[in-house]
Amino acid sequence: MLDEKAYHGAIALGDTIPALGYGKVVASANPKLRSAIDYKDTHLTIGEQLDKLCPNGIDYYFDTVGGELLDEVLRRLNRNARVVICGASSQYNGNLNVGTVRGPSEYLKLAERGAQMIGFNVMFYFHRLPGAMVHILWLMFRGKIFMTEQLERGIEAFAPAMIKMFTGGHIGKLLVEIGPPRPSSEGTGEASKKIV
Repeated sequence: MLDEKAYHGAIALGDTIPALGYGKVVASANPKLRSAIDYKDTHLTIGEQLDKLCPNGIDYYFDTVGGELLDEVLRRLNRNARVVICGASSQYNGNLNVGTVRGPSEYLKLAERGAQMIGFNVMFYFHRLPGAMVHILWLMFRGKIFMTEQLERGIEAFAPAMIKMFTGGHIGKLLVEIGPPRPSSEGTGEASKKIV
């Protein structure tokens, strides 16, 4: 199984991709999401979950996890699939330039299936940010995509919130509000789905 502290979830585009007219999205995040892989599942392996959720294979994968999950996805790629590498949270256990970083052991599946893998760094696309923000806000305004937030309150919540980021103990964007307490009907640590 995966190292629980290093593995926190992958795809943050679960609502965005279908809103753009593309097909089914499977996320490797909290199992409360629709079509999600539960990396903490003790009954099914990640591969078995992928087989169940993606019986016809995988055409596109946006990777922020790396490690075992990436290898399991590579084994299930369809012909001409696309893989985008954006991060490797399963490898974040210190300085990535020191020590051993596990690369994909199933990389030959790319050649076998005529698939492509490319790196993505948002820093190269800042010039497109204004247009992307307008488009995302339009989708949110129309109720096509939602931003899920989990709010923790107080400075004492900071350290536990950091741990939650790397153990999958939160849903959506994890925020810590620091400042004087304010009255609220929402409980601390509750996730809410909001149209912004």
